[in-house]
Amino acid sequence: QKTDGGQLLDRMRVKTDDHGAFRLSIPGVSLGKPPLARSIILVKHPRQGPSLRCELELPTQLPRGELDLGEHQLIAMPLALAGRVVNDQGEPVSNALMQLKSKFTAAEHAQTYWQSVQGGQSRSDADGRFEIYTKVEDSALQLVTEASGYTRFTMSVHKGQDDVEVNLLRGAFLAGTV
Repeated sequence: QKTDGGQLLDRMRVKTDDHGAFRLSIPGVSLGKPPLARSIILVKHPRQGPSLRCELELPTQLPRGELDLGEHQLIAMPLALAGRVVNDQGEPVSNALMQLKSKFTAAEHAQTYWQSVQGGQSRSDADGRFEIYTKVEDSALQLVTEASGYTRFTMSVHKGQDDVEVNLLRGAFLAGTV
């Protein structure tokens, strides 16, 4: 859900039926008052291939009962980043979690933070390859990579790169019971 100012509200998971129909309850909306959200962004993240996206505008006044938003087509999102994850010996690392982050400046604190890009996640396959499909405006990004048995790794990347190589180092971890 997105407000007039472009701020993203809560994310919700919605399941569709066999015909692609969905039903969404918008919390905090009372009849007769305008909804806080001005649009709904639907995103489908398949296990492989591009993510699909569609943005639906909401009316300023919601009617009583259900509102049929009609039929809409999900459109493939552009490739934001692609590459390969390997260990310190050049072997592929599978199932590594890749998270794309962009800069965000909090106006009230005048501080800059790195926040996750909506839909900017992926996992590496058996060959260590990954692709992230998402709509991202920033050109300067960070890629955070985590995998079991390896230390977390953060690197600077640029939108549209398709040759990123992430080199993970094996980590020493302690475990125990208290």
